[in-house]
Amino acid sequence: MKMTTFEIRARWTGGLDGVGSLTGEGLESKFSVPKDLKGPGLGTNPEELLLGAAASCFLITTAAILKRLNVSIANLSIQSQLEVEVGLGIDVRKLIHRPTVTVKSLATPEVVKTVNQALSQAEQYCLISKAIRGNVAIEVVAIITGE
Repeated sequence: MKMTTFEIRARWTGGLDGVGSLTGEGLESKFSVPKDLKGPGLGTNPEELLLGAAASCFLITTAAILKRLNVSIANLSIQSQLEVEVGLGIDVRKLIHRPTVTVKSLATPEVVKTVNQALSQAEQYCLISKAIRGNVAIEVVAIITGE
């Protein structure tokens, strides 16, 4: 089995109202505590980064599964939402993916069934979904259309 390592560097300046920076092979961003959580809201934040990781992983996994199933897609996009409960601490409660899949054919009942199965598999196989499963509820609400 081959092991791959990913690395990111981060720096933080200040207290809770401070600002940090992230640098990786394909990432360069400032981050801070979001305004909703009484921070400065500069750059991105850990919640948004988790959501971005989950959404991008879900899309890549979906595209790979659809290709393997010989389903040609014209468009694949997603709107994802992370529900966070703020009390004594901060707890991530629910992740909702709302993918839109446009196939390069008619969206017959058979095609829709195949795409829905692929979306279900993507939620199961995506490494971010696997990492948070059991701690965070994950829901997929899809729109499937044809050209």
